[in-house]
Amino acid sequence: MQHHAQSAGDRLAEAFAERLHERVRKEFWGYAPDEDLDSEALIREEYRGIRLAPGYPACPDHSGKGTLWLPNSQTACDRGLA
Repeated sequence: MQHHAQSAGDRLAEAFAERLHERVRKEFWGYAPDEDLDSEALIREEYRGIRLAPGYPACPDHSGKGTLWLPNSQTACDRGLA
């Protein structure tokens, strides 16, 4: 059940970040007030500006993730995941 709660929290945090980024573009800074993008356009990052997030298209380096998911790796043990 803990993994479900973590997954739900992750999705909610991502949705909040997307919504906040939309409001920054349209309202707070106002550089795209008439923007009307669907979900596919957002995924393709067709909006003006950037929203940096490690592991997402703006920061695509996933090279360190491999050892994280190995059950017997020292990295996983150090992080309390094994």
